[in-house]
Amino acid sequence: MNCKKPSLLPARLFVAALLFLAGPALLAGPDGRPGGRLTVGEVLPTLNETEHPYATYETETAELVWQQEIHHPGAKYISPYITKMDLAPGDFLIVRSPDGSRSSRYTGYGRKDLGKGPGFWALHIPGDTAILELYSYGSAAAYGVTIEKYARGYTHDEIHEFNEDFERALCGDDDSQEAKCLSGDEPEMYESSRAVARLFTNGIYWCTGWLIGDENHLMTNQHCIENQSWADNSTVEMMAEGDTCETNCASGGACAGTVLAEAVDLVQVNEPLDYALVKLPESAGDAAGTYGFLQLRASGPELGERIYIPQHPAGWGKRIANASTHPQDADGLTYVFSVTEAPCNAGAPPEVGYWTDTQGGSSGSPVLGYSDHRVIALHHCRGSALNCGDPNRGVTIDAVIADLGSNLPPSAVCPTVAGPTSLNAENTADNQVSLSWPALDGENMRYNLYRGLGTCDLREMTQLAASLETTSYVDNEVSGTLTYNYAVVGFLDGCETLASPCIEVTPTGVCQEQPTFAGLESIANVGEETCAVQLSWRAGSGFCGQSIRYNVYRGEVEDFVPGPVNRVASCLTTTDYLDVDVLNGQTYYYIVRAEDGDSVGDGNCGGREETNVIVQSLAVTGAEVNSFQDTLTDNADNFMEMTGDADSGTTGWSHSREDGNLHCPSAETVQDQSIAFVRGYDLPDAARLFLSFMHRYDFEASWDGGVLEYSLDGSHWADILEGTEDVPANADRFLISGYDVTLRDSVNPISGRQAFNGNSGSEMHQTRVDLTDFAGKTIWFRWRAGADGSVNRTGWWLDDIVLSHTADCQNDSVPDFNYDMWHNSDRYHGHYDTDGNGMIDVLDLVDRLNQLANAR
Repeated sequence: MNCKKPSLLPARLFVAALLFLAGPALLAGPDGRPGGRLTVGEVLPTLNETEHPYATYETETAELVWQQEIHHPGAKYISPYITKMDLAPGDFLIVRSPDGSRSSRYTGYGRKDLGKGPGFWALHIPGDTAILELYSYGSAAAYGVTIEKYARGYTHDEIHEFNEDFERALCGDDDSQEAKCLSGDEPEMYESSRAVARLFTNGIYWCTGWLIGDENHLMTNQHCIENQSWADNSTVEMMAEGDTCETNCASGGACAGTVLAEAVDLVQVNEPLDYALVKLPESAGDAAGTYGFLQLRASGPELGERIYIPQHPAGWGKRIANASTHPQDADGLTYVFSVTEAPCNAGAPPEVGYWTDTQGGSSGSPVLGYSDHRVIALHHCRGSALNCGDPNRGVTIDAVIADLGSNLPPSAVCPTVAGPTSLNAENTADNQVSLSWPALDGENMRYNLYRGLGTCDLREMTQLAASLETTSYVDNEVSGTLTYNYAVVGFLDGCETLASPCIEVTPTGVCQEQPTFAGLESIANVGEETCAVQLSWRAGSGFCGQSIRYNVYRGEVEDFVPGPVNRVASCLTTTDYLDVDVLNGQTYYYIVRAEDGDSVGDGNCGGREETNVIVQSLAVTGAEVNSFQDTLTDNADNFMEMTGDADSGTTGWSHSREDGNLHCPSAETVQDQSIAFVRGYDLPDAARLFLSFMHRYDFEASWDGGVLEYSLDGSHWADILEGTEDVPANADRFLISGYDVTLRDSVNPISGRQAFNGNSGSEMHQTRVDLTDFAGKTIWFRWRAGADGSVNRTGWWLDDIVLSHTADCQNDSVPDFNYDMWHNSDRYHGHYDTDGNGMIDVLDLVDRLNQLANAR
């Protein structure tokens, strides 16, 4: 959960509460009631206008007859306000970015004829420049265009300047994630988030909204769209999110999506309940069909249930908050903490409380129950602005449903409909269960079938089949002697009925359920004179008895196919294995699979082997040797201070003999301070090289931080993950405890870069870096601290810096080539199937002979 202090609105001409970075989330005062909005921008006067009437000449194609530019250095965006507009038929005004990547076109009297009065906010253009162009066919004379003001977004530092009591720091870490990061592990969660929109309302606010029902309705907060005038100036942007999990969308307006509308029609608002229901224009097309839509849970929230919030905090690209480091969320997930919180608005019923992370701009986000992915609350405020002990709050969705009445959009709430009255199951053959159920009314009725193991528990079932058109199903994927449970529901118009009675059945036939096994967990060089690799894994569990055994497969390419020719150990009963038949410098890939020894199958041990594809790899080496080590106990003679040109005179790094470490405080003014090696160190040409150091840090979350840099000449520096002409870039150089976040854009000299950030805790921890790409080179390192000049923290501590490399190992136990070994022993197949294709061929033999020659 994030906590921010209340803002102080400065007395400044033309200032508006322009929430570009923080959005218009209601800030609560000490009593929990809504307070002021954050000032994060201003409205400024201008006069950009055509001649009246504007000059034209008759032409068959539209010609540019007028062009103006609105430019404000450093602005985060420009939004022109078109005070008056009247264009001749066919003529049009373009408002666009300089590169044309974002634009909008207006004709006649402008959007919804608002050019007649009172005017309208044109599409906001990211950056500090907006281009206005009038094109004409010259068919008739008309008034033209007048623009008398524009809005520009504050920079990060201006937000602090005009809000002295505003602090962006979170109460703990921001645990929300880029939406795309959850598309693999939580597909239903990500799919639900597709219906969430980024809103830019009334020319001055970022908010969040979401599609509700199947007829293009959208819901947000009333304080985001207060009335029809605000609705006339509301931009709806869908799928504003990063293409990958690694895409950094943490800035206002980042990761542009598809703008569906620049105006919506107000359907209903309620100030105490803080909701606004609007409808998209016809020009938006079938938005619900394209992006999906959310449905409401008629019964509302349940105390203690798991939840998540897809949102656009601070106008960023879409994020999903479903994890929490708040102590009230003990297992790291987010839950409904309370259903009796004091409402943020007078006259509202008790509200839902939760510690799920949000920011300004998250206003209007849906709070969804994890169990059914239905909306259980409408996020709209947080508790006391001065007390991080108060949770975030949402209006219970059942209260909104009751208030909407007949304006509730179609398909917004799934009605409670009885499901099939019975479910029959029959063992029609060994390892086969045939199911049937009575039909439900409905021309397009379909059925979803669910299955679980053991006794009936609807919460533990998984979907076996979806959208079945018939009232029967044959399950051929069952194991004899195990008990299964089934339930079926009707599915119509996007809604499921209640479930049928649950039925349990024990199939006949052999037990063939695969064991449950998480795969190979760890792999490591033994690190001694003799080459050896230690593998370990957690015990698996079997359904067909508990006699679990393990098979170890090894290849020399990552995508090798596990099989008899590369199996190096069989039918192990322990959860570890020491592989001694390995060569120095060779990279090996391992897969371990579990086999149920009590079932009947085609596994190597006579049972049924599961088929995980978890691969672990390493290059075989000997012991790790330190070539440089400084514990910083007595002095820091191996290091020198460096101050960047942008530094404002801040305190740099210093050595503490008492504590035996280096320390740099994080400043409240612009900072660029480094501690660097005094001289370069010659790295050996070893198989593996490492840099490790102990450190802890406390930087302003998302804004200040520290980076590790290297130089190959002592003067030109690059981030440790970056490449140079002589060294490739490598995003995976951090082996232990790498960078935390990408810093937001600001005047911080290292802004926009990945960095160590936040509070790492009071104990030192190790960061370990792979330096193998630098083998044989002379290298310098420096630890660089940067700050943006707004909030100070205790900074960065550094200790125990070590450069190390791996020595060679020897192994005389790997035999020379012998024809009989191909066919007679698992032990040697792994050596000869060098390309991992599951068979021995001539190329494998050539590779093997070369390996042996190099090993001698």
